[in-house]
Amino acid sequence: MDVLYYWKDYESDIRQGRIGYFRSANDKLEELRQRSPDDIWVVKTPRGCKGQLQLLGRLVWSDSPTTKVMAAPGESLMHYRPDDPRSVWFDEGVAQKHLDEVTAWLRAHHPSSLRANFQGGNGQLAVERSASLDLRRLTAHWPSQPFADEVCKQPYE
Repeated sequence: MDVLYYWKDYESDIRQGRIGYFRSANDKLEELRQRSPDDIWVVKTPRGCKGQLQLLGRLVWSDSPTTKVMAAPGESLMHYRPDDPRSVWFDEGVAQKHLDEVTAWLRAHHPSSLRANFQGGNGQLAVERSASLDLRRLTAHWPSQPFADEVCKQPYE
């Protein structure tokens, strides 16, 4: 099982050094954690493409913190391994060319999340094994960079 995470503020998070974790609702995080995820697929809606999804990358799930960070009271954090060689950032040009395929995949597997505009728990989804394999097949030949390398060079201003 994998996780799909809607990373709305990825540019700001990267610029501010908020790497290695995502904020999550405690109940949603516990539900995902109990299923022992392997990876977190991160997506966003590209500017000017409402209703479509772009895959940003695939990050290796971590059950424990990988960076020093304190959760605010009542807040939970979903952790990933930014330095793991299996954590990758997809080439943006290629990902842009596949918006229709990624969006169709989401409509087939999680239609209510798209309708709900990824609000709340609709932005953090369990991805069953067969659906995860579909994403892996789709992205198998996409150029990618190690996540840590790509994040360190991003000039998100």
